Amino acid sequence: MTSLVSLLEEYTRKGDILKTVEDYERSPAALLFRKAVKSLAGSKNNIDSFNVWTENILPKQITSKSFVSPTGVSVTFSDVFLNKPMHVVDGKEVLLYPKQCRDYHRPYAGKLEMTCTTIKDNEKRVIRVNLGNVPIMLGSKKCNLYNKSPSELVDLGECISDPFGYFIVSKEWVLVTHDKRRHNLPLFGYKKKISTK
Repeated sequence: MTSLVSLLEEYTRKGDILKTVEDYERSPAALLFRKAVKSLAGSKNNIDSFNVWTENILPKQITSKSFVSPTGVSVTFSDVFLNKPMHVVDGKEVLLYPKQCRDYHRPYAGKLEMTCTTIKDNEKRVIRVNLGNVPIMLGSKKCNLYNKSPSELVDLGECISDPFGYFIVSKEWVLVTHDKRRHNLPLFGYKKKISTK
């Protein structure tokens, strides 16, 4: 009877399980498939959408909310910026990584900040405002794992084959988007009557 350890060693030797970040030899078809999955995987669409939202749409959504109050105070919003996830260690802000969020049950989120300018009777006041935290999608440009090499990902406690494209809200709870061909489609179910004869 084969033990689990010898079975794992056999799979590792054959290349079915990676021992390290080093890639084993693959056929051209396998390489093409891996490249296609990496560049066209379902999560890429989610990541691209999140990047467009954080860079273009979010700032416009906030700056368009400028207004003049009934008392004549003009309030404008500008310089909207979503920071990368950070946390405080020994009184100093350092980068926060997804593994730390999973380990310590923290959300993987960045601070959303903007500049608020108020003008009343030619008196101008400018303050920087923290609007709160926004969850950051793993693999996006705001993620601290963005553009990391496979060896760097392993050093940071991440899986090199993780497609990303999801959020860490707390612990391992994540929000995952779903693509559907149809929505708002009513579904009906019925039970057949069972005869009692």
